[in-house]
Amino acid sequence: MLLSRDDGLINKFITIEDFEQPAIAYTYITYQALYYSESDPDGLPYIYAAYLMESDIHFIRFENKEELEMGYVYFFGDGGATAYLP
Repeated sequence: MLLSRDDGLINKFITIEDFEQPAIAYTYITYQALYYSESDPDGLPYIYAAYLMESDIHFIRFENKEELEMGYVYFFGDGGATAYLP
């Protein structure tokens, strides 16, 4: 949710919708965090998400456009950190 700094009114509201899962799907533990950045150093707005899957922490950055676009994914686990850039 993006609030107006002047009057506190809601300027923008983003939801993450559930979708139908296939019969066999991975299990994600929902210890999670979301953060919205209005303007990163590159001047663009991003949504950051982090969640735990098995024993690894997954960290994802989405560019906030009409349709969310994944910027990068990091995995932090016992073997160190791994980055995937789409």
